[in-house]
Amino acid sequence: MLRRERNKREYFKPNMTEAVSGNYYPVTARIAIEDATKRIALLNDRAQGGSSLKDGALELMLHRRLLRDDAFGVGEALNETAFGQGLVARGKVYLVLGKVKDAPSRYERVEQQQIHLPFWKFFSIASRASNVKVPKVSAFDVAQNVHLLTLEPFGTKERLLRLEHIMDKTESASVTFNLRRIFDQLGGEEIRETTLDGSLSLSEMSRFKFQPEGSKIRKPEYYKSSHTPLSAKKKDSTSKFSIVLNPMQIRTFIIKWK
Repeated sequence: MLRRERNKREYFKPNMTEAVSGNYYPVTARIAIEDATKRIALLNDRAQGGSSLKDGALELMLHRRLLRDDAFGVGEALNETAFGQGLVARGKVYLVLGKVKDAPSRYERVEQQQIHLPFWKFFSIASRASNVKVPKVSAFDVAQNVHLLTLEPFGTKERLLRLEHIMDKTESASVTFNLRRIFDQLGGEEIRETTLDGSLSLSEMSRFKFQPEGSKIRKPEYYKSSHTPLSAKKKDSTSKFSIVLNPMQIRTFIIKWK
């Protein structure tokens, strides 16, 4: 989350001729205010504008409809209609109350994930039976702040796995856990860590580092992995499958199976 203060900017003193619009910000997931002891947060299920125009108050703009031109450049009233009536905006807003000492931001982040990424269920009428064997992956023990971002086929004999640390450094520390269980459940033979898109082994990554104009650096520099990329085979010990996820980090792996 980004910290905002009413009628203030980080690098300059603003001319607040528009006290309302000058204090409105995009809210894509949550907005919160807190004092020394208490915290209140609103979690929304879609992008909206939000602000705190008065001490102790939070507001979200669910919809904006004007019957007259507001003289701010559009040249017409913001009056969208359908079937002869004004458009209706619907959505859900969740209120979360907490104590600052309990670090409620951690729990808000988990709730936020559940709102934006619910468990989807799909049903259809089968026209024929299928004998395709689908691997089953049961729950594996990781911290609550680790999110299984991607698990999908990657070619005929490989699967792409992405894991994400959903919290920032103010909400959580680094997390260490082992991938051996999910590796075995997927029938893995080998696993290697790659770049985010899975196109290049992380151990081979060497990206040119562009220097700002006027830099005195003459020797080319390259970005490389800041940690030792994971690479293991089925015969290796369980300890070799251990990884560390830092706050807000995403790590990508390709698992090769029979």
